[in-house]
Amino acid sequence: MKTIRNKFRDVSERTLKRDVEHLKRLELIIFLGPPKIGKYVFTEKGKKIFKAGQ
Repeated sequence: MKTIRNKFRDVSERTLKRDVEHLKRLELIIFLGPPKIGKYVFTEKGKKIFKAGQ
């Protein structure tokens, strides 16, 4: 969360964690890689929604 936290300084860590959990429950993002160096990426469903909103 530290990398994300640096990009969103005006949002609390608690809010970021809640939002990430919500996106995971909706199956819009998934975590890939090992715990310490992995990252969240959009699923195909998440990509479609993101592109539709542009």
